[in-house]
Amino acid sequence: MIVLLQISDDTDSDSRFVGPEMITMSSTPRNTTRSSGTTPRNSINLDESSLRKLFDALDAKKSNTSINRQFVRWPYRVATVELRINHDTGTSTVYVACRNLSAGGVAILHRAFLHTGTSLDVALPKVNGDRTYVPGKVVRCQHLAGTVHEIGVKFEKPIEAKDYVRIDPFADGFSLERVNPEDLKGTILYVADTELDQSLMRQMMRETALRVLNATDRASAAARAAEAPDLIIIENTFESADCGANLCAAFREAGVDCPILIATADTSTLMRAKLANAAADAFLPKPIRKEVLFRALAEFLLRGSSSTGGPSCSLPPGDPHRALLPTFASQLKAHASMLEQAIQTDNPELARSICFQIAGSAPLMGFERLSASAEKTLQVLSASMNVGEALTALKGLTSACLFTARKAA
Repeated sequence: MIVLLQISDDTDSDSRFVGPEMITMSSTPRNTTRSSGTTPRNSINLDESSLRKLFDALDAKKSNTSINRQFVRWPYRVATVELRINHDTGTSTVYVACRNLSAGGVAILHRAFLHTGTSLDVALPKVNGDRTYVPGKVVRCQHLAGTVHEIGVKFEKPIEAKDYVRIDPFADGFSLERVNPEDLKGTILYVADTELDQSLMRQMMRETALRVLNATDRASAAARAAEAPDLIIIENTFESADCGANLCAAFREAGVDCPILIATADTSTLMRAKLANAAADAFLPKPIRKEVLFRALAEFLLRGSSSTGGPSCSLPPGDPHRALLPTFASQLKAHASMLEQAIQTDNPELARSICFQIAGSAPLMGFERLSASAEKTLQVLSASMNVGEALTALKGLTSACLFTARKAA
């Protein structure tokens, strides 16, 4: 019999998904096709053309259950995926077809009924050609018609959907379906050179618990970044030298590690090329819709989504050094204060001493990027023994210390 496994309701196709409608067999693990023909090796014995017709029919339906959905669902039409079903006595392996994917679960087609609570490991193909075994469990099984059933598979832990699905970075590609703005807390820095943009942002942020720092140019942005915001939004103003890409690069060069979002209305091929190497974590399509803005902020402030530079502790959960993180956070705040003192008193020896301490302790506590920033600052400072020439690097390290301290506390 045929079983349809899915995580939630049926939706129409999503314009935020780019790439082929059906991932080709070359994207699936080897030895997954029958030697006698083109039919993929999956338990329902349907080829890609037949699967596509079935998926299209299912996606054409509407449902009211999306109101309860936590994560956005993306088309993920893979003809052959390995599925390991865990039993009390061992593990059995079958091959299934995938229909769609979210950060929280996956929809698959299978020929056998699976009970709610059944433990699974799904070998999901990634965009880069690799595959990962993701553990999960069956959370719903609904009979549709004949031998077809609809079942939800939920992952044990949320994944990064962008690792598995080609999502246009200049569209609304954020994983949470909806966000309560009152849950958004922390500090963000908003860099925009027009009063209108500043006013619009202030108005949207009134519903949140966020503290908003404003900056209108590179100088004020650098000063505000020293206050260690949790996230930065930059308006992509290309009329000046301080365009979004250049300012983002300057922040990274200065050691700013928090997530950076660039807001842009221009998604042309030329603009995409200019922003491709901007070291930004995400892009906000303009005009900025409030609900999209909240979902973008939640992606990094609530979910802790992987980013280009956001500091995260690399220590495993059971590492005894984790008990020392609060102490390390206090030490980083003291280091930041001493670096500010070294800048104000033009004391390169004091600055070098602090850099050495940070470079030595940060890796032990799981913050390798902070150590690398300290080492880079040390190189600049040692070459000249002049605080003025190393000022940008020192301020960047100060900001990185404060931001990391807030994450480590």
